[in-house]
Amino acid sequence: MVEKIPFFIGEEGKRLFGIIQKPEGEGKFPLVIFSHGFTGSHLEPHFIFRRAADALCENGIVSVRFDFFGSGNSDGEFEEMTLDTELADLERIYNYVLSLPYVAKGRIGFLGFSMGGVITAMFSGKHPEIPCAVCLWAPAILNKEIFVFQREKMNKDFDKRGLLDIGGLYISEKFYKSVVQENSYEYLKRYMGPVRIIHGTSDEAVPFSHSEMVAMERGYELITIEGAGHTFNNRSEVDQLIKSTTDFFVSWLK
Repeated sequence: MVEKIPFFIGEEGKRLFGIIQKPEGEGKFPLVIFSHGFTGSHLEPHFIFRRAADALCENGIVSVRFDFFGSGNSDGEFEEMTLDTELADLERIYNYVLSLPYVAKGRIGFLGFSMGGVITAMFSGKHPEIPCAVCLWAPAILNKEIFVFQREKMNKDFDKRGLLDIGGLYISEKFYKSVVQENSYEYLKRYMGPVRIIHGTSDEAVPFSHSEMVAMERGYELITIEGAGHTFNNRSEVDQLIKSTTDFFVSWLK
């Protein structure tokens, strides 16, 4: 039986929401921290984060899924988010899980989807001694190129408040500047542990070619899902994604 434990951490107005999924039994378990994508949440499309957490739990691995500040059930507004706030959020979550008595502190992995891959890469480079394994789903790891291209395609500018409407949500000029000035790939290069990238060949949001280039340059393992889009939109693609993710973390954390 899977135990699901919702939690909030932080002071009022700055709280982060998350869910722990823990296998039954006593002792210390390895753990994976999930980081969601741009405008995403601790569930993600088709509940793929929850489904991946279920699969890990079945294999004796604890998971923590959370909402970044300004997203999902966490406090804050989306336009208050920057790369720095999201990196600080992931650091807060990591420090929180260290307090859990059933977590094997030397066996912690990290999973990042899309923009969450940027934050996971930055965390891994800033703290290269912490992750035992890093898995990235369709990571926006060449973040500057992606966001410059998307803004040019929108052909919009920031308003007098320094905000830009993207599909019903505002992003701030401060966020945009942070995402085109930082290079998450350069951060990730400092991490010398195992990295698996899983990416669909028909991704129109984050080009598959970016993952190909990064994997070739660094020798990372690249798992290709033929025909899959950015959010892995059919059952076969999701099954491949989750199996590959689970196999990777079982091999490095168990």
